[in-house]
Amino acid sequence: MGSIRTRLLWLCLLMLLALLHKSGSQDLTCMVHPSRVDWTQTFNGTCLNFSGLGLSLPRSPLQASHAQVLD
Repeated sequence: MGSIRTRLLWLCLLMLLALLHKSGSQDLTCMVHPSRVDWTQTFNGTCLNFSGLGLSLPRSPLQASHAQVLD
């Protein structure tokens, strides 16, 4: 019985790892925002990258309801 439980546990673990890999397989990198940032505009993209631009965050909230990645 222990052998069957062990195999079942391993199978569940492998299925969980495969599911996590599939859900995390989206490309989480994106291009640096190409233009001057207008903080009053709504960003519709799913990925916003402001790395290296030396920006200061605005006092008002960023309007990016579709964003999944913010760098």
